[in-house]
Amino acid sequence: MDWTFTSTSLTMGDFIRMENYFNEVVQQNCWIQFDHWFDNYFATRKGRPTPTSGKFFKGVLSVIAIIIIILAPILLFAFLNSFGTKAPPERLKVVLAIQGYPV
Repeated sequence: MDWTFTSTSLTMGDFIRMENYFNEVVQQNCWIQFDHWFDNYFATRKGRPTPTSGKFFKGVLSVIAIIIIILAPILLFAFLNSFGTKAPPERLKVVLAIQGYPV
């Protein structure tokens, strides 16, 4: 729809390709800004090992947060009995037949 209403001499394929390039540049710019912001709060010195506290906050807590986000709905539905009502079967009827023989 952008190509339809934009005054351009590009073909539709070229326009989409150019839009993808632009989106990649914007996304990369956002990551660069995020890295600068992150380094202001958790700065590391060049040529020296990263402090353990920095590694913990950057790495371990990120992994734990992702695991919790993934497992929270699974654990919620598995261990809480508040979802749905239990309806045990009242009657069971089994019919066994062998083809060719009367029942």
